[in-house]
Amino acid sequence: EASPMSNTLPDPRIHDAYLKLRMDMQDDPDSPFSRDSLYREVQFIQRKGRRKKLRKTYTPSDSTLAKVQRTIAEIIPSFRHPAVCSYEKKDSVIRCAEVFSGCSCIGAMDITNYFPSLTQDVVAYTIALALSERGNMKGDISGFARVVAWLCTKSSPVDSGCGTAVLPLGIKPAPAISNIACFEIDKKIDAYVNERGLLFRRYSDNIYIGRRFPGRENKLDREGRAAVTAEMSAVLDDIREIFLSTRIPGLDGPGVILQVNEEKCHIMPYWRQQRVLGVVVNDGQHAPMVSREYVRSAFSHLSSDTTDLLADIENAYLNNQRGNIEYLTTRMRSLAREYRKTDGYLNWMSAINSDDRMRLMTQRGIVKMALAESQRILRAIEEVK
Repeated sequence: EASPMSNTLPDPRIHDAYLKLRMDMQDDPDSPFSRDSLYREVQFIQRKGRRKKLRKTYTPSDSTLAKVQRTIAEIIPSFRHPAVCSYEKKDSVIRCAEVFSGCSCIGAMDITNYFPSLTQDVVAYTIALALSERGNMKGDISGFARVVAWLCTKSSPVDSGCGTAVLPLGIKPAPAISNIACFEIDKKIDAYVNERGLLFRRYSDNIYIGRRFPGRENKLDREGRAAVTAEMSAVLDDIREIFLSTRIPGLDGPGVILQVNEEKCHIMPYWRQQRVLGVVVNDGQHAPMVSREYVRSAFSHLSSDTTDLLADIENAYLNNQRGNIEYLTTRMRSLAREYRKTDGYLNWMSAINSDDRMRLMTQRGIVKMALAESQRILRAIEEVK
């Protein structure tokens, strides 16, 4: 079968895997629906306070696809804006939230269907851009970019009848690809906020804009408070215009325009609770305060039935679903790192805040339980191996 790749291959393993997967398919390999059989859907409950929401991620069920996606993740160069605080080992919600500690007003926005909005054509353009500008690759690499895009996309989970291949949440190359795709938008937002003395951070699909208004220490009257929220509202309107006016190009098509989720846009002035990624940042401390909801949300990731989880792991091994095992293991290790950071932070906060020490130590006990549970599951995974 003919391949769209050029003669100069950045990595022959990717080309070989591409041809093997296409030859093994009984249906049209160019149809995004035919690639669905190469993925396994993983469901989990996301808790936010008392609300629960079913979330879905996708991991390769085919060992060849899982291996080649790991290779793709390794060759994609690091290419993200400095204001982005997600998808690298040093990143954490605490590190992102502490920037906004002491802000007089914070605006929050959310990108609708962050990963599924990036189509196969956009992924191809993103790969070509990253390898040509940051990977120092010469010549025409559009063929290679198309192959990588084919290997990293499937049918849309949002609109099952659209017939367009999109980037699924859960695969290893997805974080790097999404950050590269949003680089121009991040750059425009950063330039906008710098002109106005604002703060900007993006954590995956969450965007936060902060400002330290003068006179924060003084009590504002009703008109003063209205002015604070009105100014931040105008800033969020300008950010919306940046999204609407910025199209992420496609390699062979028109590209996409990311949409803002209006239901999740809100303003948090300092006289109300300011929460960034579940972390309260307006308690008057020099660092943000971990809220009860954040600790409960973190703990809920590992409070599901361990027996069912281990049964899934054993079943995945019996069916040779190595990609799913690696996904679960990586997720557990990432959560364990987050628990360790939160535990250290709570320990420090309890030392400097004697008035709230009892609550902080209670939270720390919950985090330690979650950390012990994650380590137990990781040991169980190693035993299954």
